[in-house]
Amino acid sequence: MDHRSIGRLRRGLCTGLAAGLLLLAGCAAPPTRVPPEPPRVLVFGGTGMIGAEIVRELRARGLPVTVFARPSSNRARLEPFGVDFVTGDVDDEASVQAALHARRYDVVVSSIARTDHDTPTSKVTIYATGNDRITRAARAAGVTQLVQVGTVGAGDSAVLVPPKIYEFARQVFEDKTQAERTLVASGLRYTIVRTGVLLGGEASGTGRLSEDHSLLQPMRVADIAREVAACVGAAACYDKIYHTADPALVGLTPEQVAVEKAKLRVYKDAQRGVAPAVPAPR
Repeated sequence: MDHRSIGRLRRGLCTGLAAGLLLLAGCAAPPTRVPPEPPRVLVFGGTGMIGAEIVRELRARGLPVTVFARPSSNRARLEPFGVDFVTGDVDDEASVQAALHARRYDVVVSSIARTDHDTPTSKVTIYATGNDRITRAARAAGVTQLVQVGTVGAGDSAVLVPPKIYEFARQVFEDKTQAERTLVASGLRYTIVRTGVLLGGEASGTGRLSEDHSLLQPMRVADIAREVAACVGAAACYDKIYHTADPALVGLTPEQVAVEKAKLRVYKDAQRGVAPAVPAPR
């Protein structure tokens, strides 16, 4: 056997020996990649108009969802989605904290809204106090991201609201501005979605979230829910304030807008268990 053959044999033996040792050490096979678990989500306001649609979208994406709801809230339409419930009230800070410490959540979604439609807007404070409680509890519990559904008219978008409307609902806009500020300053990863003109009906598929804070556009609730759900656990949405926008609906005539808003009223009444006075527009 010549020198070259001996060298090749020696290298082959060494390589085989090294591979065997690596195999014994568990190093030879490539590590098995375990797919990441979907983020666990706690939704506040999940029985409401926008919140219920967000819950539907989250479950359609396979995310485990728990809904924080008052004892008197109507949970029936959410039960088919296979969600868990935790009972509490955002007016009670202890119940908010207890919900967030009962199990681990990665993302919190807040879509809380007034529950009494006859409450004068001058006395609304839940948008600030309720959201602030949620933000404090989420931070204390180590939540990664908090998604807050707000409204155009808060913060730097106040100038977009006609003066008469702003004055009528000043407390709402100021409370939602405070809620945004509390969340931004909290140190949590935040995503704020300011809704504009809400419309009912089937999703158009053309609605999007925009970082252009000069936009005040119509968008269907179903499209808003889809876009909010897409931001849950998405790093691309971290520390962003969005406006909802659907350019395809900007050209609706006043008559068409009236029909769409009528659909929204029927939807709201259905959630509240109120029979519509007139058939839902088609």
